[in-house]
Amino acid sequence: MKNKLIFFLFAVMLVANLYIFLHREEYVFKKQFSYTDLYPRVSATAIKNTEKINDSTLRFNLLNPLPAPVKWYIVQHQKTDSQTAANPTLLLQKDICSYNVFSPVYKDSIRLRIEYISAKENGGTSFIGKYKSTECQITPQEIMGEDYTFDKINAVEQQQVADVLRDSIKINIALPSAKKVQQIFIYLHKKLFAQRGQPDAATLELNTFEQYKAALAGKKIWCGIYANIFTMFVVKAGIPCRFLEMKNDFGNIAGSTHEVSEYFCAEKTQWVAVDLMFNIIQTSNANGSILNTVEVKNTAAYDSSVKVLQVQGDSLVSNAFSKMELPFFDFYGRDKDLYLYNTTAAKFNTGIFKKIKNHITKTYWYGCYSDIRIVENLKFYIKQAAIILLIIFSLAMLIMLPKKLKQS
Repeated sequence: MKNKLIFFLFAVMLVANLYIFLHREEYVFKKQFSYTDLYPRVSATAIKNTEKINDSTLRFNLLNPLPAPVKWYIVQHQKTDSQTAANPTLLLQKDICSYNVFSPVYKDSIRLRIEYISAKENGGTSFIGKYKSTECQITPQEIMGEDYTFDKINAVEQQQVADVLRDSIKINIALPSAKKVQQIFIYLHKKLFAQRGQPDAATLELNTFEQYKAALAGKKIWCGIYANIFTMFVVKAGIPCRFLEMKNDFGNIAGSTHEVSEYFCAEKTQWVAVDLMFNIIQTSNANGSILNTVEVKNTAAYDSSVKVLQVQGDSLVSNAFSKMELPFFDFYGRDKDLYLYNTTAAKFNTGIFKKIKNHITKTYWYGCYSDIRIVENLKFYIKQAAIILLIIFSLAMLIMLPKKLKQS
């Protein structure tokens, strides 16, 4: 009787796990982001000490360095450089200058004012004076910036994106982030804005680069394709950019959905909301502060003090936020949840071992920010319990089997 019960429970758990696996999208772990997760503010206390490498180069030895080299961005005035290192280094500029050093995968951001006088001008020994650091914004650990990936875009297509940036957009690498984004936005707006509409099934099956080519040929595209195309070009220009989705669901009924982009402006050390489909390069309030996506989402439709920067012909114009077309306000609003995606690449779930890991652990490829609800993970924990019970009854079956064979 006991053996039959164990066999029955094993069969029930096997069927339950099979059902869960077939409906696994409903049982994934859902990460809830706080506002601080999306837009963290940390004090620059990351430095253990500084080390002079040569007359004009200073290295930051960090309190908690990462085990492997990572990508660092170094912003000085309106110039942005990058390097891959465990501990970032600064090529110092003459006199007193401000430096902002951050990495998309490091928890702290560093901002310092440093005075530098070369050895030649200081009697044979260089002078380096360090001043106070200040609080600043950084990218969250989940976002990989320029490592954001797109489904099936091969090396040839990547090179074609780079060619468009160089030959058609004529991107100026020396420009600050916001100016580069404006160049890209104006080009894409002129080429693609008239294609707003419902894409056909064939267009939806294409990868991001192929969708860009299809739109150039006159195919209709919608918000998610606009957001991915914009992100693809901005990331290729060396600027961290991410893909976000706004939606509100009512139980099992899907509500309105809208996808947008957000890029990291190194000079202002903040994320900036962009909506290519609705022709919004940036949104700013009465004080001139530029808004991120959550701030735009939560801005009242009737707030006439908020302005949007838009393309009009060959120029950029500032218009009242309250004058945006009505469908815009159907998609934006405090009632919408904001989903932040780390990638749109299908390869995230390729490989049997990665699939197993993603299925049984708290692995997530997107996070949800909400002003109105708590993300519920009951189904995920039911899945965990079902897996554990299946393992227990499987072990019981294995223990019983030799005994059964011996008796027979």
